[in-house]
Amino acid sequence: MPFTEGAVVLRRLNERGTPYFTASRARAPEIYDRLRDVKRSMALGLPLRDSHDNPMIFFNLP
Repeated sequence: MPFTEGAVVLRRLNERGTPYFTASRARAPEIYDRLRDVKRSMALGLPLRDSHDNPMIFFNLP
């Protein structure tokens, strides 16, 4: 696994047995494609910026 912030977060989640959802093209290509199709159907298919990275992370607090 690469040494990035994302790798650290995923490792910690896995160590604690915390389930998570990802729409990462690398880790969940089917979900990524489905979401891309939904965005296109809503005319939201054009990217806001020129990048292949999506560094967002969200947490639900108990």
